[in-house]
Amino acid sequence: MTNHTEGKTAGVITRPPVLYGAALIVALALHWFWPLPIFRTSVVRWLGIAVVALGLEVVLRVFRTMRAAGTNVDPRRPTTAIVTTGLFRFSRNPIYVGLTLI
Repeated sequence: MTNHTEGKTAGVITRPPVLYGAALIVALALHWFWPLPIFRTSVVRWLGIAVVALGLEVVLRVFRTMRAAGTNVDPRRPTTAIVTTGLFRFSRNPIYVGLTLI
């Protein structure tokens, strides 16, 4: 018996949030052992918080858009619909855009 969904996934090795999370952990570890005084003003901190909040909003909107379209968010599962609405009008991978902002 053959699997009809075989070969219809993105073929990713790991989930994208794991890659971004690993990069964040490495950056925090480097900062812990070798801190660099780049920007220490409160304006920069608030700007950083705003960018992270924007990234979270992008990811949440994309999840809602994909679920509303009836397709899988998990890249290891088969795609059941092509989404062209919402933030997908501007980017092929808006989840990556959101994760990069975070």
